[in-house]
Amino acid sequence: MGKIYDDIFRTLCEKNPHLLIPLINEVFHQNYKMTDQIELMSGEHHVMKDNQESLDQRITDSAIHIGDKIYHLECQSNPDGSMILRMVEYDFHIALENAMPTKFGYEMKFPESAVLYLRHTKNTPDEIQMKITFPQNISVTYRVPVIKVQQYSGEDILEKDLYFLIPYCTHIELLTFNMVY
Repeated sequence: MGKIYDDIFRTLCEKNPHLLIPLINEVFHQNYKMTDQIELMSGEHHVMKDNQESLDQRITDSAIHIGDKIYHLECQSNPDGSMILRMVEYDFHIALENAMPTKFGYEMKFPESAVLYLRHTKNTPDEIQMKITFPQNISVTYRVPVIKVQQYSGEDILEKDLYFLIPYCTHIELLTFNMVY
């Protein structure tokens, strides 16, 4: 069932990536306009398999570039305890593929990321997180906000232009649009 949702998500991103702008504005407190230039980035990432003789493929749901930032959104039908592991892995690949040379070596900048949960429970957190400890005992808590689709009413979707969420709104019986001819 999750594959169907992934296919819908990727199709929406591919056919009209500008629909992601209001969602990004909502989650990351930005003020992008629907007319702002965006670039849909490749969702395919290749890593070596355990046997080191062949490549394995990781496919992210979306990665887009707006201005000087990269955003990564994943669609998940239900909360699961391993989602943060996948987010760190996907975000690492996105950052690595976009690493920039500096006079000291390279700089990797992780994308702004979020997970869109189609269903959630009262125990679903507003963000998922992982503590990452680097050498020299430097620790960072990696936080990824959670978008809970069921929390948005039809009115919220219309008011905030979150049309991207409509295919996932099984909790809203009917969205009506008053049109004047």
